Amino acid sequence: MSLCLRRGLCKKLLCLLLIAFPFPFRVNGAIQIVGEVEVRANGTKQVLPFEIKLGSSCQIKTTAKLPDTVEFITGFEDQDCYHLKRIRTESDLKEFGWVAEGAHPVQHYGSGQFLWLALCSGTFLDQLTKTENLTSNEFPIFDCFRKNPAFYHDDILVRIVRDNGRGELPKEVEFSGPPYVVDGKGKRTDLKEGRFLAAKYDVTRMTNRFGLNLPLEFRLVRYLPPGFKMTDTGSSVAEEFSGRVQSVETIDEPASFLPEFKTSNVEIIDSRFSNVTRGPELGYTSTNKQWLKRTDARLQEIVRLQKEHPKQRDKPQTISKTVKMVVGGLLVASFLGFIILAVSMHRFSKESEA
Repeated sequence: MSLCLRRGLCKKLLCLLLIAFPFPFRVNGAIQIVGEVEVRANGTKQVLPFEIKLGSSCQIKTTAKLPDTVEFITGFEDQDCYHLKRIRTESDLKEFGWVAEGAHPVQHYGSGQFLWLALCSGTFLDQLTKTENLTSNEFPIFDCFRKNPAFYHDDILVRIVRDNGRGELPKEVEFSGPPYVVDGKGKRTDLKEGRFLAAKYDVTRMTNRFGLNLPLEFRLVRYLPPGFKMTDTGSSVAEEFSGRVQSVETIDEPASFLPEFKTSNVEIIDSRFSNVTRGPELGYTSTNKQWLKRTDARLQEIVRLQKEHPKQRDKPQTISKTVKMVVGGLLVASFLGFIILAVSMHRFSKESEA
């Protein structure tokens, strides 16, 4: 699971401040934003339509149309983030779920995290006490943009530029990488250049709708450390996200912003209680098309059993591993483009000093 899930008390307190998303637009109900995201990495390109609902909370949906249609849907409630992956084939529909602590996307797919930063992060940013030299506890979303390559450690600093005012979205965000790299064996090598620009987000066009300043065109570019280049292209750019809003309209406030199940018996990986159980994430099945909230009696019983019997985790671990194996197989079969993209981002060659 993502390193974002293991941050400590500071992060937990910040998440508790973000139980609601009171977006400051002047409209009865909610708004729906439709557009597309283009993802480029190492010579490959994917274009993903997206749909975002903003109101008392928010929901982010992206769709990849490959031989099969793959939908990623992220919703929020209380201090938790709910992810659903839906795979449609000509004859079948499969769904897999993840639940994590955090009032922002913390794992699974970069496009959703990019869209959250661009269009849904205003209330989160309201809670910050500063806009420069933000650390992992203060701005944990940065993990999602430095996760690959894995030689980045936690030593990344963030600078945010945005207008003053409640709910304002960022105009620019810089992610400053550490003055060193660490290889797969844990060997640390200092960079003679010192800190480097690990990633940068900026807005190129904006509009004002319903009293909210919204970006119409925006992008995020992630860079490799000095001296590293992509193997196939020779570029220092590891990945680039470009977003474009196509329409903004009012809608009725949804009864829930959580992803809706279309099938029964959906297997879920739940990492919200790792600090309580002191073990791996929980694995269980939703049989009634409902997410299990923290206070659900069934979920509390699962947590209690794992806490009291830490060695008797065979079933949850087996379920969790099974889900991961199935998801991995489906990714190979129906999401090949993204696997190629992800694998290519790990292939770097040290720049010759000659």
